[in-house]
Amino acid sequence: MNPNRWFNLPDMREKRNGPAAVCLPGDSRVFVFTGSNGSYLASVEFCRLETDWEEATATSARTADFWQAAAPMRTARYAPAATLFRGRIIVAGGENLRSINGGWSRLSRLNVVEMFTPPDASCPLGHWTELTEMKQDRWHFTLLTSADAVFALGGSWGMHDCHPLVLHSFSLIHALLHKAHLKRQKNNSICL
Repeated sequence: MNPNRWFNLPDMREKRNGPAAVCLPGDSRVFVFTGSNGSYLASVEFCRLETDWEEATATSARTADFWQAAAPMRTARYAPAATLFRGRIIVAGGENLRSINGGWSRLSRLNVVEMFTPPDASCPLGHWTELTEMKQDRWHFTLLTSADAVFALGGSWGMHDCHPLVLHSFSLIHALLHKAHLKRQKNNSICL
């Protein structure tokens, strides 16, 4: 493959603005999470960019053959951040609408963090697990991983404000143990 070319892929199943995306190295799958198409999305799609993906897209350029649906997120959102960590994908923050007194809605920034276990033979759509929330709500920001921690960097409070460049971190191991202790229900990580 020539590294100095752009290629068109088949259209996704759903149009989306402001999604997050992660590629699994050595696995060839690219996952695209949430976004907005006039309403906030919880949907997840993925494709395989294997060595012969250029040839595959030329012969089967249909969306249904190229993009596959995965388990939807628990919280619909726009402009989240995502990162790969130990074979799982962390998606955090973003924004969505919140109802006020059952009537008007307003934008709500999110501090929600979810972990995605990609699809495999035992769970063909993958599954989501809720993690400990971030201390501060964020959207349009970056997630970084290092050792056993995920760091949230930057982000926006509104149209003209930005979070200071401060790292907020949480231990995934602690977060998972804490959630497992609080939620010993089987439906917390059900395969769909």
